[in-house]
Amino acid sequence: MQNLDTYIHSLSEKNIAPEVLATYNSLDIPNKKMEDWKFRDTQDWFQGAYNFSPASILTSRDVKDSIADISYDALLVFENGLYKSDFSQPQHIQLEDRKKSSETDFVNKLEVANEICAQDGARIHVSNSESSQHILIASFYSGADTYAFQKNTVYIESGSQLTITEIHISLSNSVRVNHALTIHTEEHSSCEYTTVHSLHNDAQFIQHVRIQQEAESKATYATFPVSGKYIRSWVQVDKVGEQAHTHLNGLFFPILKEHCEQYIFVNHLSPSCETHKLYKGLANDSGFGVFSGKVYVARDAQQTNAVQTNKNILLSDTAKIHSKPQLEIYADDVSCSHGSTTGQIDKDALWYMQSRGIAYAEAIQLLLSGFINDVVQTVSIESVRERIRTAIVHKL
Repeated sequence: MQNLDTYIHSLSEKNIAPEVLATYNSLDIPNKKMEDWKFRDTQDWFQGAYNFSPASILTSRDVKDSIADISYDALLVFENGLYKSDFSQPQHIQLEDRKKSSETDFVNKLEVANEICAQDGARIHVSNSESSQHILIASFYSGADTYAFQKNTVYIESGSQLTITEIHISLSNSVRVNHALTIHTEEHSSCEYTTVHSLHNDAQFIQHVRIQQEAESKATYATFPVSGKYIRSWVQVDKVGEQAHTHLNGLFFPILKEHCEQYIFVNHLSPSCETHKLYKGLANDSGFGVFSGKVYVARDAQQTNAVQTNKNILLSDTAKIHSKPQLEIYADDVSCSHGSTTGQIDKDALWYMQSRGIAYAEAIQLLLSGFINDVVQTVSIESVRERIRTAIVHKL
């Protein structure tokens, strides 16, 4: 058991680029004085005592029970960030070795820690694939006071397509996960990546996602933090080629004392690109949610089309959701809009349904099922849609 600083400095210097280690040492621990961290202090992520190398407990039964209802063409299984070949079915997927980066353009200290500590992850390279296949990544986390790192990398060559679903599953309560994902889409390529979090009520998860798009590519990223004590997703999309289209979707539903944060940033750096964001939130009991979305349009990114929508419903007097939509535009030939609403269940609609003989509880469930449906429907794989819908309806 040791804290993160001690663990990092115990690693061999041969495995850490000097520039990256210097960046880690120079950055402050994310804290409430920082705008994007004002709702959660992360001192405990760095100073608490954790087990960074827990023994494996994953069984074939765990894997089977967790993904039994999901269809896939290939399966990659990880436990605490390490690839488990005995449970995986990679088929013809091209997997690459983990490559450490010397890049220093990290957003915060936690992202640098992932770059230093992540030993493994799904590293997928797709070429010459005109027909899309569905890869399922099952990422399990286990052990007492475990601190796990995982970094996934997806590279889609020109003209290729790929659909990926990653399900994060905790087998024990006291786990913390530092996860990173990088997606690169070349010209005329397409990638759909869906993330589902099914974690225990004491598990905590922080994720950094970077997406880079070249000309006429399409990227769809959706996140569904179904359960977990604390789940934070930070997503940045850089459009470096013309006519790159992006769809970003998410649905969060914190209940009891769950805490969920979504930070979504899109940089329009080239002309004639489109972005469509749709994020919805529900909160019950003392659940706490955050949505922060920003669209940046550079001076040369003319004919940009960007729509950002966030809608939230509070189901109790003690639930809270903070929404912060933003636009930063330097081009003059653009169509950009954003909207945000937070309220309660429509009482008139509820009364109307009850007046037609629908019971109160059933009426609420029908209204909320309708509220979440357009986000869930953005997932193309039917079995994944049903997995998400079932989990959300169960929380209702």
